Amino acid sequence: MTDPSQPRETCFVCFKARATCVCSSIVAIDNRTGVFVLQHPRERDHPIGTVRFVDLGLVNSKVIVAASAARDLRVPMAVPPRTGLLFPRDDARDLEEVPADERPDNLLVLDGTWSQASTLYRRNPWLQALPHYRLSPSAPSRYRIRKEPRRDYVSTIESVLLALRILEPETTGFPALLAAFDSMIDTQVRHAERAIEAGTGKRHKRARRVRRFVGVPRWIGEDYERLVGVYAEALPIDDDAEPGPRHLLQLVAVHLSTGEHYERMVVPRGGLPSDDALERVGLCRRDFADAMSPDEVALDFARFVDAGRDDSEGSAFLAWNGTTPSLMHDATGIPYRVRLLKAVVRGLGALDPGLFAEAGPSPSLDRLVELAREGAPVTSLPFKGRAGVRLANLRSMAEWIRERARRG
Repeated sequence: MTDPSQPRETCFVCFKARATCVCSSIVAIDNRTGVFVLQHPRERDHPIGTVRFVDLGLVNSKVIVAASAARDLRVPMAVPPRTGLLFPRDDARDLEEVPADERPDNLLVLDGTWSQASTLYRRNPWLQALPHYRLSPSAPSRYRIRKEPRRDYVSTIESVLLALRILEPETTGFPALLAAFDSMIDTQVRHAERAIEAGTGKRHKRARRVRRFVGVPRWIGEDYERLVGVYAEALPIDDDAEPGPRHLLQLVAVHLSTGEHYERMVVPRGGLPSDDALERVGLCRRDFADAMSPDEVALDFARFVDAGRDDSEGSAFLAWNGTTPSLMHDATGIPYRVRLLKAVVRGLGALDPGLFAEAGPSPSLDRLVELAREGAPVTSLPFKGRAGVRLANLRSMAEWIRERARRG
């Protein structure tokens, strides 16, 4: 029986527990209709979310997480012409009753709980200008883990598959993808029932663990050995270029407790910027001789994270702020769950206003490490460009915070 005190092993492709991994049961479908999913950020890391079935199971699909620096959930998107929104507004047309020549070529779906989806809809007025469509399911949702607010509301993957069956009935593979979804639900329910019977489920209080570190989250205290520090370098933009989305250029990582490290350069889809732009992040064209595609990096990085672990171990990622996980997700399509050290620093500063007062109201990581240098170990990481300094400073700050919180 699994020891509940041990972290669960995670699949870093579908990001579900290994015991409920869905990857082997999904065969990608070459769907004609473009499917876009606008996901609420709180749903991004949900272990029983269904959007991964869309991402892994539909070739012509894209998931966009509604996360911004201001946390206002506004996401301006340039959707293709003839894109329709699946949303049950009062005047939404029943998709099955729409004549074939008036049906959308692309679908946009909001992913999250009904409350989260409604919030996304309110915060993005441009959604209201899209043609609205609704579905009329003949049966209630098969998603037995969460209760839908109405009988005709279904999960994200169910709504997408219902719509695609209407829009492209000639496409094969939809029943198999739905069967994989059903299998995941059945497995999840069985695990929950066994956990409750064994006294380890959520209905039972677990034995209280002794805290050896005070004032910090467990993942930076007791579970520090699991942490993998990550830093993603964004493609620098030329001075005369139009503002646009940022793209992953370099991914570096280090196991904080062992020092094992990882570095891969990434081939940007639009090509490399100018030499001057690369120089701003300490890089040059020679650094990209062995660069990989984003898809290759996703698999390669998963192998690095898994290497050397036994079955009882799991890894957790740590970055300074939300830029790194956003770049990683946008490049690979994988919603990595990344802890943010900046949030811990902000919490410590709130408890002890004098701790980082000298650094100012919004200090950079470099500045914080400079102030804490007397207590922070000096680390050096052999990475190209400024990424080596950035990740070394992340590791130094994490170690300084952990030692400061050590009890006794």
